[in-house]
Amino acid sequence: MKTKEQLELLASQKRAYRLQNKEKISEQDKKSKEKNKDKITERRAKKYQEDKKTIAKRSQTPEALKSKMIRRWKYNGVKYYDFDKLHDNFIRTDNCEVCNIEFIERIKGVKGNKGPVKCLDHCHRTGYFRHMLCNKCNTKRPIYERLHVEVLLELHRYFKLCNI
Repeated sequence: MKTKEQLELLASQKRAYRLQNKEKISEQDKKSKEKNKDKITERRAKKYQEDKKTIAKRSQTPEALKSKMIRRWKYNGVKYYDFDKLHDNFIRTDNCEVCNIEFIERIKGVKGNKGPVKCLDHCHRTGYFRHMLCNKCNTKRPIYERLHVEVLLELHRYFKLCNI
């Protein structure tokens, strides 16, 4: 077994050799890569496929799906005091809070799997969570809010005219 000093001496000698023979080493590397091009490509493709399978398995665990969903909510500007609690509530909710229609679980790759999808409704100005809605109610909500504001403005104008 070599001592620490001997290992350091070897490393410094290696560095010195590499500095003196940069071109020679570079040429050898090019020849080696050209000679073993097919093997290198095959090895890289195999490693890529293995990594792809590992990543796919890891990203489908319940914990990974939960963190992905929470990250997406935060990215979209949702604000809530406890996202874990919000996620659990989201998973447990079966019906739309406005129209009470039952949600379906869409499965990727299955045709004819249509119906109301669960959405997390939040205020786009403040970011605060409001309700669990179906996609139809979630897209209609701004229309309802605008109508509500218009009705309130008309009432305000009416009361102002009547001096009430």
